[in-house]
Amino acid sequence: RQDFLANISHELRSPLTVIVGYLEALQDSTANHDTEEIVARLSSPVQRMRDLVEDLLTLTRLESSPRPSIYDLDDVNVAKIINTISNEIKGLKDFDHVIEMSIEQGASALGIPQEIYSAINNLITNAVRYTPARGRIEISWQKHGDRCLFEVADTGPGIATEHLQHLTERFYRVDSPRIAKSGGTGLGLAIVKHILLRHESALQINSVLGEGSTFGFTLRRSRSSI
Repeated sequence: RQDFLANISHELRSPLTVIVGYLEALQDSTANHDTEEIVARLSSPVQRMRDLVEDLLTLTRLESSPRPSIYDLDDVNVAKIINTISNEIKGLKDFDHVIEMSIEQGASALGIPQEIYSAINNLITNAVRYTPARGRIEISWQKHGDRCLFEVADTGPGIATEHLQHLTERFYRVDSPRIAKSGGTGLGLAIVKHILLRHESALQINSVLGEGSTFGFTLRRSRSSI
């Protein structure tokens, strides 16, 4: 708990310092163009703080909530979730990637829709965030025995073996210039881990340095897809 609080303080310090510095400059500014520039520069750290707070609240809720019973689970149209997320990402102004999808439409899962959406959104967003422009993202959702398998593969920089076991730790980051500039909160994979634990699943990570990474997990098939 002490380490966690120390990490939070460290993560919040940098954006807060930027905001305070620019606010002080804003108070001394009399020119409109100066004010506009300062406000524009504040947008990124403010958004980062908001994302961080939201992720912290989500993670706290997941950790403190009891594991759902079978009666809490619904049939989840994962194919629709994937299509929605993919369309949203393609609409971003800085999107410059190729997304290829292999989706088995009849494969639905048993789970909590909002949590499954969050897990898939985190993994797809990470794949796009850490893959260079014009890179390829492959998304797959298929029946896999009595379960269904979700995978997202990218052509990004890959991850060294010694980092793989730590990726779901809070605020853990690989020492990479691209990742340092990604704007992530460092909590996305921790959130995915806890969502999957609540669904009797686990995150599987395969990566080759310089070649790309694949993140995946399985979910129980719903009664309608058996």
